Amino acid sequence: MSCARAIKPPNLEFPKFEIRDGASLHASVPAHRWCVTYRDLQQFRGVVLHALRNQALVSNEYEEVRVGDEVIGPSMALVTSQLITPITKKHGSASWALMLHPDGLECDLFVTHGWKEGVFEFLSKVMYSWPIGAHNAYCCMLSNPQNLDIGNLLQHPDQSPFAQALRSARMSLVVPNASTSVYTRIWCVYEAYLSYSWEKPIYTAGRRTFPVWRPIASSAAFMALGGSLTFGYFWSGRIRFHEVYDLILIGIVSICICGTIVVESVTMLRRVNEAGAFLCGVLIGYCCEAAILHADTGIFAVVPAEAALILWVCGGIIFGFREVDRHWTMEAETEARCLRDGYTGRLQDASASVPSDRQRILTEIQANGLEGSVEHAIGVLINAGMSTPGLRQAASHGVDVSGAGSWSLGLVGAVVLVFIAH
Repeated sequence: MSCARAIKPPNLEFPKFEIRDGASLHASVPAHRWCVTYRDLQQFRGVVLHALRNQALVSNEYEEVRVGDEVIGPSMALVTSQLITPITKKHGSASWALMLHPDGLECDLFVTHGWKEGVFEFLSKVMYSWPIGAHNAYCCMLSNPQNLDIGNLLQHPDQSPFAQALRSARMSLVVPNASTSVYTRIWCVYEAYLSYSWEKPIYTAGRRTFPVWRPIASSAAFMALGGSLTFGYFWSGRIRFHEVYDLILIGIVSICICGTIVVESVTMLRRVNEAGAFLCGVLIGYCCEAAILHADTGIFAVVPAEAALILWVCGGIIFGFREVDRHWTMEAETEARCLRDGYTGRLQDASASVPSDRQRILTEIQANGLEGSVEHAIGVLINAGMSTPGLRQAASHGVDVSGAGSWSLGLVGAVVLVFIAH
């Protein structure tokens, strides 16, 4: 599981790096120790921002660099060629990871990415989704030496630095991007194959693009509107307590509660949550007036107005939580679309910059008879947001695992409130 972290503003003062003997380090430190920490990623983000704002990253024939773009940013490929490679070369040609940690760090998180993603897109998703208990991550552009020839290490994919690091890792984190599915690249497919073979869980990296308080505040506004209108009408004497009102309002709110659980359309769900919050506000105003007048008719003959007031405040909070869930669902669907974009569902269609790599990897997967199983594991990841041995087994038996990688703030809140009330 991942832990949502707030990404701190980076230090834009360019750090000083030690000079390392890259060739010696990569010959002596095993590949599963070519790792970086969460704080290293924070520092790297600051380095990239410093370079971008000082126009050290420039457009090339493949892409245009926009200085003000600090959300997506230049592609990882461009940042590697224009920033990582020259800096590490200047400091002895070690990888970025071993330049920072010459003794290496044991890998417990493997990051799969596709090189076309923007650098800030990549960093924000990895840092936000950094799993609980993970300390050191293998990210190939930072872990592999960009100025040394490691071609001989890739001749046998199962002995490559990728395989060594993934064998050591407890889990892998896949970073979707807005350009194309990572699974159109053969090495990403191979990493999925290894994760499946070694029964490693695979998680989808994502980021929150909105503050959680915003949908809750929106629901609170609907509650306040409903409550003030109702209280005002009672205060003006235009309406009086009547048990028919009680039953109608409670019936409509009950329909909204059922709707917020079963409705799948995110557009319709928004309307249901807004209506539910507004009606809870109406009932709150109704209960406030009843408490002031000490009403004891209708529902208030059974439930004291103060208790009913607390009940409908909790109901409004639940609709606010469900609105947060709606936003989370939209973000998860966006990440799933990114993983699906360009991916045909067939490993055979994945490409490689080096054709011989593609042939070796497909030959290994086919020799083990796991081509269909790996395609299934990737499908589970796209549909569920995560792919674990248990989910893969459940999906193979026909269980619908869609959204299994997500949790519901609304349902958790409902359980907690029921527990407190009890």
